[in-house]
Amino acid sequence: MPSRKFTFTGFLKLTRFWNLLIIAVAQYFTAAFLIGFEKIWYLNLFLLSTSTVIIAAAGYIINDYYDVKIDLINKPERVVIGKEVARRYAILSHSILSFIGVAVGFLLNWKIGIINFLSAFLLWWYSNNLKRQPFIGNLVWLYLPDYPLG
Repeated sequence: MPSRKFTFTGFLKLTRFWNLLIIAVAQYFTAAFLIGFEKIWYLNLFLLSTSTVIIAAAGYIINDYYDVKIDLINKPERVVIGKEVARRYAILSHSILSFIGVAVGFLLNWKIGIINFLSAFLLWWYSNNLKRQPFIGNLVWLYLPDYPLG
């Protein structure tokens, strides 16, 4: 029988809430220094930051979703999927968050929507396929920024 477990604290762990907060703060500080402190209160900047944070959260979820078996071996105490959040809720959360992030991007501008869609797709593709390919997974990982994705 499938687990129906979903805890809010588990969801926060799964999405790495503190990392998401750092992403948002970094975006606002960057905007403040590039376009001015008075313009950081614009709705469009809030929506842009929100959409990128939502897509990052979806990326964290899909990464953990596909790595759950190896994480149970390497770091069993940090595994959330299957313990605090059921697998079906994790994949559903990923899908919903990706859709919302892309939709908010399209709300801002079709170009941002396309970038958000590509970002969400590439995060899924990397987690699902690329990182499991011996050479490509290592090569792609070398060129990714040094963010704690998993």
